[in-house]
Amino acid sequence: MLGKPIDVVFIGSCTNGRLEDLKAAAGILKGRKVAAGVKLLIVPGSQQVKRDAENLGLAQIFKDAGADWRESGCSMCLGMNGDTVGAGQYSVSTSNRNSKGVKGWAREPCW
Repeated sequence: MLGKPIDVVFIGSCTNGRLEDLKAAAGILKGRKVAAGVKLLIVPGSQQVKRDAENLGLAQIFKDAGADWRESGCSMCLGMNGDTVGAGQYSVSTSNRNSKGVKGWAREPCW
């Protein structure tokens, strides 16, 4: 991917959206902005993690940086809620799923 533009960044998922993961991401993003033209999705691994992250102020750090703070659950892993990578676009992800284009069901369901 060296030299390729990143269009979408996906942090989280049901398996990689632990509170410790979100704390690490917030530590990197605090005081910074998402680059122009990049969409950053943050998806906590559960509703409990989401509440804990919000109580710690992590969600606000993400929002202030320009990230899209989402509900817990499926997102780019399955291409849910329109969370897909368009033709010719590049994404990086913390998810353990890797389906080209994420245009529907991944190779394995998240549950």
